[in-house]
Amino acid sequence: MRTCRPRAARSPATTQPTPSSRAMRGARVAQVKISPALYTLSLTVAAAFVLAFTVGKAYISVPGLWDAAAHQIQQIRLDPFVSFQHYRVWWGPWFNLFGNLALFVPVGYLAYRRSVAATTCFCFLASLTVESLQYLLAAGYSDMDDLIFNTTGGLIGAAAASLHKSPTAMWLFNACAVVILVPYLSLGANQLAAFIA
Repeated sequence: MRTCRPRAARSPATTQPTPSSRAMRGARVAQVKISPALYTLSLTVAAAFVLAFTVGKAYISVPGLWDAAAHQIQQIRLDPFVSFQHYRVWWGPWFNLFGNLALFVPVGYLAYRRSVAATTCFCFLASLTVESLQYLLAAGYSDMDDLIFNTTGGLIGAAAASLHKSPTAMWLFNACAVVILVPYLSLGANQLAAFIA
């Protein structure tokens, strides 16, 4: 008499995730939803910050750093790194360098979508617009150094955003910008009041 052996239960087929699927899953995990309201607020603060410390320097003096009267000028400097030759104090060129870098890091961070290169080009055009506005308003030097440093700052911001873009970073930027802008604009208001009086 033949006996039937029970068939071994088949284990369900397991599919190993491919590297591409793991990368896509990791990208989805890295994405954080950012509300339109926060995005609009951050863009507004960034624009105000850039204009305040570019065009605004011709109207607001900061003791120990710059005199507004020195920035009420209409001049174009096309030679790169020429600003390193026109400062009376040793730290002046470095203040200009790191200040221009920091000015556009948030711009690059906020403007980033899918391409670091495209965002860097946008920051270049934004900086060129600001430099042109300064020339038209006779509100500061329009030089190649600012364009180079601003664009580099935008590149740094875009590269950071390509790794991780979070609401926390935006709130931190907004808080820092407000802490700097409020006393700066208050100083400008006091100078305007003293001028009128």
